[in-house]
Amino acid sequence: MHSCLLYREDPRHIEALLGQNIHEALQELASYDPSMFVEIVENEVVEVVEDDAKANAKAVSKDS
Repeated sequence: MHSCLLYREDPRHIEALLGQNIHEALQELASYDPSMFVEIVENEVVEVVEDDAKANAKAVSKDS
């Protein structure tokens, strides 16, 4: 939920919206899996830095 707080005046409503957004963000972070962003290719660990893994990857030696 991405509610706009710009025109909200009731502090309780603002607090509720912020709390809800924080809770949603923490729920998403709870399922974080770092292996989704790392790929092993021929003895090298490739860190995926953007959505397009082929065009935007940084090779790191597996021994590092």
